[in-house]
Amino acid sequence: MQNSPPTLRCAASGSRVLPMDMRETELERGLRILTRIDEAGLSARRRVPRLQGVVVSGEVTIGMLMTLITSASIRSHLQSPGLQDRHELHKQWEEQLTATIQELHVHGIVWGDVHPMNVAIDEEMQAWAIDFGGMNNAEFVDDKKRKTTEGG
Repeated sequence: MQNSPPTLRCAASGSRVLPMDMRETELERGLRILTRIDEAGLSARRRVPRLQGVVVSGEVTIGMLMTLITSASIRSHLQSPGLQDRHELHKQWEEQLTATIQELHVHGIVWGDVHPMNVAIDEEMQAWAIDFGGMNNAEFVDDKKRKTTEGG
């Protein structure tokens, strides 16, 4: 089954929205990946956001509306007193993210923006993989492995 990027259209006029700069290219990739995640049923089984809709301004798509994850970023949690010593939580998050990444890879989906700021910890202390727009953080993923299952 070959997946093609979704056709982006302005909600008001129905006209095709063309990418104009790098931000929109990342947006288009994020839309394509979130659509594939939803089609594969992964948002029901794994902690990844579900695409709820797109945000348009005039004839330009400017953003995505996704599942609300009610919590701060991992950075906020990691700065909480005593959390550094909660090794069982660290192991749980590692296992959750590893399982998510492995299932994404089974479906040919790459989480291209892997780094701690793209992990959200919800109110139940569960780890979510977020931001599928594809920017590569060289500190965590070598450029040669970008957008591959080997790189993330």
